[in-house]
Amino acid sequence: MALKGDTVRLEVKFMDFDGNIVEPSNVTLSMYDNSNTAIQSILLTADNRTGIGSYYYDYVIPFAIEEFFIYEFRGLHRERPILARDKIHVEFV
Repeated sequence: MALKGDTVRLEVKFMDFDGNIVEPSNVTLSMYDNSNTAIQSILLTADNRTGIGSYYYDYVIPFAIEEFFIYEFRGLHRERPILARDKIHVEFV
């Protein structure tokens, strides 16, 4: 559970079907609201890279988010899409 207005660190480690870490190209991070409507999309850079296939982004949760938001890291590996998606529940307390 996260709080509206707080900063959360979103992280990903891209892996292939065999569990090996891979380095995709054109890595983006997209956020969606609870109706799967896109909120924001960000092209990640070397500043967001922590190692081979590992990326992070510090995201400030908007106050307008209701219940949860979905985030998706996406890139290309061997000219095919590779992605990771998760959900974070939010509240205002």
